Amino acid sequence: MIEFFDWKIHFSDKLKVYMDKESQRMALLTQEDEEIHITVEVINNQLIFHPRWNIKIVFIGDKEVDFQTNS
Repeated sequence: MIEFFDWKIHFSDKLKVYMDKESQRMALLTQEDEEIHITVEVINNQLIFHPRWNIKIVFIGDKEVDFQTNS
């Protein structure tokens, strides 16, 4: 689990996270950096999702999400 601004984000250890706090964006990739599963950005304190491949977004609480893959 990581904290991304006011949000708690859960994801598998099989994924690698890249964050750019200055532009308020993050991406989840496979460990080998082969596939982008999702990119996320914060706009007006809301998460904007850009799913790309094999991702399920589950809201598990107020400002808390879990990204799940079949990987």
